[in-house]
Amino acid sequence: MNTREKIVQTEALLERAVEARAAGRRIVLAAGRFDLISLEATESLGSAGKGGALVVAAVAPDSAGSGLLAAEARARLVAALASVDFVVIGAAGALRDALRPDQYVEIPANLASKLIERFRLEHRE
Repeated sequence: MNTREKIVQTEALLERAVEARAAGRRIVLAAGRFDLISLEATESLGSAGKGGALVVAAVAPDSAGSGLLAAEARARLVAALASVDFVVIGAAGALRDALRPDQYVEIPANLASKLIERFRLEHRE
């Protein structure tokens, strides 16, 4: 599947989830900012899909002054991972309520903010 085709709206994802459940697949929701993808996050997403689970990544929407990349760029980054089946840009809580996944994985979001703060401290004028 094309990377951009993996990025879907919530309604389309919910339809795919119904199909996946009908086929006996588990659904895993992984939520985070995904500004930077660490080895740990990649491994977590990979192991979430073991056993044929449908892996959905919920990319946090843009918020003022946060992050390195726009939400669309972060979604494309996560969609490029082979272990991720679908990506949705949206609030994790609302998606979790609508999707009702069998497993929920929270991908830490503090790595990018720590690097940004470190850069700012080191490059003060």
